[in-house]
Amino acid sequence: MTNKDKIEVGDIVTVGFSTEWSEWAIFEAEVLYSPSATGDSWRLRDCNGRLWYVQRFETMVLVSKGEDT
Repeated sequence: MTNKDKIEVGDIVTVGFSTEWSEWAIFEAEVLYSPSATGDSWRLRDCNGRLWYVQRFETMVLVSKGEDT
């Protein structure tokens, strides 16, 4: 069961942050894991299949909810 008020595993999100090589970077990805403890990372997979571990970002926007399993 999905929660429309929470970003969960399986959801598609856009993540935005400033980087040293770009003033602003935004990418779309599927959430594979959401942090559950201090120091944990979000685990995301982008449309090119790359795996991202993200600890710090400026925005995360829910694009669509994953399907119920």
